[in-house]
Amino acid sequence: MKANLLFLALPLVFSFAASLFSQEEELDAVEVDLREHFSIIGDELREQHEELSDLALEHELHFNEAQEEEDEFLIGMTEIEHAQAQQNLASWAKLIARHKKLMSMEGEAFINQSETFNAVIESVHRERDLIESRSKVAQIKFELGFAEDEQREDEQAILLRFLKQAQQEVKARSALMERWEAITRAEAQGHHEEAEVMHRKLFLEEQDLSLKLEAAELQSRVIEVRDRAKQFRKEAMLADKEVQTAKGISQLFNQRMETWKQLRAELEQAEDDEREELMEQFFEAQEKFQLKREAMEIELNLVRAQAHGDDDMVDELELHLEELSLEIHEFEEK
Repeated sequence: MKANLLFLALPLVFSFAASLFSQEEELDAVEVDLREHFSIIGDELREQHEELSDLALEHELHFNEAQEEEDEFLIGMTEIEHAQAQQNLASWAKLIARHKKLMSMEGEAFINQSETFNAVIESVHRERDLIESRSKVAQIKFELGFAEDEQREDEQAILLRFLKQAQQEVKARSALMERWEAITRAEAQGHHEEAEVMHRKLFLEEQDLSLKLEAAELQSRVIEVRDRAKQFRKEAMLADKEVQTAKGISQLFNQRMETWKQLRAELEQAEDDEREELMEQFFEAQEKFQLKREAMEIELNLVRAQAHGDDDMVDELELHLEELSLEIHEFEEK
C-alpha cells in the first residue's frame, strides 16, 4: 500500500521539479535579455559622459581665454556655463557608478534592481533639466547686471521678463523633482497602488509643464526676433542718415572745389593787392566748409545717441550743434 502511494506521488514530485526548472530557465532567459539591454545602455551612458567631459573642457578653455582677454562679460558667462557642465558631469558619473553596481549583481537581485534603474535615469534627466534652468537664471541675472550698469533700458525690460519666466521654470521643475522623490519613497515603503496613482497624475502634469515651457521658449524667440528687427530698423535708419550725411558732405566738397577753381583762376590774374583779398576769401570759404561738415557729423552722432537712448550725449551734442550753427550763421552774414 505504501509502495502504491509512493508511486502515485512520484508524478507530482517530478511535475513540481519540472516547474522549478522551468521557472529557473525563464529567469535565466530574462536575465540574459536584461543584461544585453543594460549593456547597451551602459555604452550609451559612457558615450554621453565622454561628450559632457569634452563640453566641460571646452567651457574651461573659453573661460581661460576670457580671463586672458580680461573680458568681464565673457568671464562671467563662461564661468556659469562651466559650472553647469561640471554639475552635469558629476550627475552622469553617479549614474554610471549606479549602472556598474547593477551589472555586478546576479539572478533575482539583478532583475529586481533593473526594474528601478529606468526611474533612476529619468531622475538624472530631470536633475539635468533643473541644472540647466538654474544656469539660465544665473546667466540672465548676470546679463541684467551689465544692462543696468550701461543703462540699456530696453534690454533691461526684456531681460526682466525672461528672468521671471526662468525663475518660474526653476520653481516648477523643483516641485516636480520633490513629487517624483515622494513616489520613490512610497514605492520603497510598499505603497505600490498609491505610488501608481501619483505616478499617473504626475506624468500628465510633467507633460503639461513640458508643453508650457516649450510655448514660453517659442514666445521668447518671438520677442527676441522682434527686438532684433527693431534693432535692424534702427540700424537701417542710422545707415540712411549716414548716406545722407555722406551725400551732404560730398555736395559741400563739390561747392568747395568750384569755389577753389574760380579763386585759382582769379589768383593767376590778380595783382598783389587783389591777391591778398582773394586768399582771405579762400580761407574763409575753407573754414566755412569745415564748420558745415562738422555740423553734419554732429547731426549724425546726435541721431545715433538718440537711437541708443544716451541722454547725456544727446544734451552735449545738441549744445555743440547750437554753437556751430551760430558760428556758421555769423559767416553767412559776412
